[in-house]
Amino acid sequence: MNMNITSDGVDISRHSSEHERKVLALESLSKLASQFARDPDLQKLIDSLALTIAGQFGVTSTLIAIRTNESESFGLLKAATGKFRNLSEGFEPFNLILNMPTLMTDPGPFRMGDADFPFGKESALYIEMERMEARLFAPMVVDRRNIGLILLGPRIGKVDYKDSEVMLLRDLVTTITPLIANSLLYAEMSQLKTRYLSIIDSVPQAMFVFDSREILRTANKTAVDLIASLGGTMYDETPVGLAMETIFPEANFPDWVERLRSAGGENDDKLHTTVIIRSDDHERIFNVRASTFISQPGADSEKILTLQDITDQKENERRMFEQEKFAEQGMMASAIAHELNNFLGVIQGGTELALLNMERGRPEKAAATMQKLMDNIGAMQRFTAGLTDFARVNVQMVPGNINDVVTDVLSFVVSQKRFSRISVRTQLTRQLPDIVMDRDQIAQVVINILNNAADAIAETGRSDGIIIVGTTFDQGSIGLTISDNGKGMKPEVRDRIFKTHLTTKPKGHGYGLVNCGKIIERHGASVEITSQIGFGTTFALKFPTDKPPSW
Repeated sequence: MNMNITSDGVDISRHSSEHERKVLALESLSKLASQFARDPDLQKLIDSLALTIAGQFGVTSTLIAIRTNESESFGLLKAATGKFRNLSEGFEPFNLILNMPTLMTDPGPFRMGDADFPFGKESALYIEMERMEARLFAPMVVDRRNIGLILLGPRIGKVDYKDSEVMLLRDLVTTITPLIANSLLYAEMSQLKTRYLSIIDSVPQAMFVFDSREILRTANKTAVDLIASLGGTMYDETPVGLAMETIFPEANFPDWVERLRSAGGENDDKLHTTVIIRSDDHERIFNVRASTFISQPGADSEKILTLQDITDQKENERRMFEQEKFAEQGMMASAIAHELNNFLGVIQGGTELALLNMERGRPEKAAATMQKLMDNIGAMQRFTAGLTDFARVNVQMVPGNINDVVTDVLSFVVSQKRFSRISVRTQLTRQLPDIVMDRDQIAQVVINILNNAADAIAETGRSDGIIIVGTTFDQGSIGLTISDNGKGMKPEVRDRIFKTHLTTKPKGHGYGLVNCGKIIERHGASVEITSQIGFGTTFALKFPTDKPPSW
């Protein structure tokens, strides 16, 4: 007599009713579910399921293959007994079977040769299954999605599968398939959790997540290390599960808990601040951010806290500030030296001119030159006195004539060595109206532009250098132009010449023209520069006659 015996020694041939078949299926499911609860290993679950089915149905060859993703090929989960152990994981007939639309509406099980078998005897799939000696197979369908396949070989003694046994397999598959599907979901969630923890552990900021009861639920590796380094709470393995007050004790983190609690109030759900924690021998600075969030509708709010150690960053910023301060002091010293050199150049030229007049017996001209030298020395004194106030320039705004400034400047600079091979010409419009200006500062602008023009001519090496200084009056403004036939400027140099410490000279620094730009702006004037490489440059300044300077 042939008997079908389960792994518990139960003769299933005596249990033909639908109710008894379901009881057996539920008992098998209960055992497998208990096993998975104790050890959530999906591969072990499938191995146990294959052995259970083999025992219940008295077969030597059993195959269970589970697709672990949405692709058309199997994943790596397979359990087999008997001859089916030699089948590869990517066995093509299984891939075709699992993707047959008809199996989604009628998941079987199917016996080889039955009229309802899903593919004909002449098909390649049927022939292949015959070669394998497969006798019964059942897809595992969930929500019209085929997640796996159970394949049974011949029964011991070559006995055919009865209708009751086919129904028993159906009940077993119907019951076990949701467990497999949930196990796949659990495995996927475990992988996501592992990936999530790996991601937050790679974040350089310390990250804490507290629930609505202020219990720590998540902390990355940086957070755990930070607590230990700051002398916080000691714990065995992980701080997860501890209260916020335990994580941040008042002795080590004064007022922290209260401040963190304030993040999430009715009017303030975020906290962004910088805190300093002092220990015995040093202090550390942290950028602290705290905010509340709700992970899903209806859930309690949670609080996320991040701490970033910015001690090194702040130290670098301090050093950078010191360097910038020293650099600014150096720039200021260079600018002052530049302007003083201009004054000294004028004094040197005037001294040489006064000596020449004395040698030629022209004491009256020498006296006039000396008076201008005294005026220039006074201008230099006013310049140095103005250095005591960095926010403002020491100015003396009085009505004056641009032509007078140009004439006085030229009377000194033309005698300097840098102008010895240059023809300086004037085209001054007579009877110009006076404008309110600081005479010394306008002279400073003219001297700087003239010196740059002389240097530009010198760089060409030409012997026919020309500088033309002109003035005009038109429609409420006075024009002052200084043109040269030097080397010219590129457009990018021209556009930045009054805005940055820009220079094209090997030993220059560009401070003079920057200061000139500020003087021009404060006098309410405008400047236009036209230049052509190889032909020279023209500076055209316009001073309004009806607009007071802004200081």
